[in-house]
Amino acid sequence: MLQDLRYALRSLRRKPLVAAFAVVTLGLGIGGASAVFSVVEAVLLRPLPFREPDRLVRIWEVTRDSDRFSFSEPNYLDLRAESRALQRLAAYNDLGASAVLADGGEPQRIAAVPVSASLPDVLGVRPQVGRMFSDDEDRPGMAERRIVLSDGVWRRRFGADPEIVGRLVTLDGEPYVVTGVMPARFDFPGGADAWIPLAADPRSDRGDKDLAVIGRLASGATLAQLGGELREIARRMSDKHP
Repeated sequence: MLQDLRYALRSLRRKPLVAAFAVVTLGLGIGGASAVFSVVEAVLLRPLPFREPDRLVRIWEVTRDSDRFSFSEPNYLDLRAESRALQRLAAYNDLGASAVLADGGEPQRIAAVPVSASLPDVLGVRPQVGRMFSDDEDRPGMAERRIVLSDGVWRRRFGADPEIVGRLVTLDGEPYVVTGVMPARFDFPGGADAWIPLAADPRSDRGDKDLAVIGRLASGATLAQLGGELREIARRMSDKHP
């Protein structure tokens, strides 16, 4: 083995360009393999950071040609009312949201995502401070709006103030009352700085498809049962709203 190593070193010294090329090639190969594994591990192998992630489902609307797209608010509300195979259903606006946060200091632009009040329950997450806004506060036309802050905004903007609950802030000039702060590990949807009530309206246009919908399987329900139930609900909705 020592003889082989000495021979290899002498050969590399005689051909330094070949040696450099070999080192660079090995480095690129190892780096590429590490990057690919990191992606595979994060996307396919590592479980979602939520309670009982195997019971979480993502639901889409589909055409007869199997093209899939997001939900409209009335369709989401109808599905929420009719499904029995889902313990609970949640929705959020998947188009993203940007708003200017002000609280007496320098205004700051943040990502404030409209979500249903059920989102933490579906994902199995609880705020670290205060609470999520309630179903009663997640309705159209509410005079007093609510907001839940991310851990990052709470610490950077408000110095991790333990008395943050009940504080009045403004988003794009509209008043919002802080009801809670989510845990530091919570990042859903990715990049959210705050969460505000979705206030899904059953009278809105069924053609406005801008909601991502997730659900948690009911106890004892299977994906096959849920699929059959969803197809039946979709058939009824299609008949009623062609």
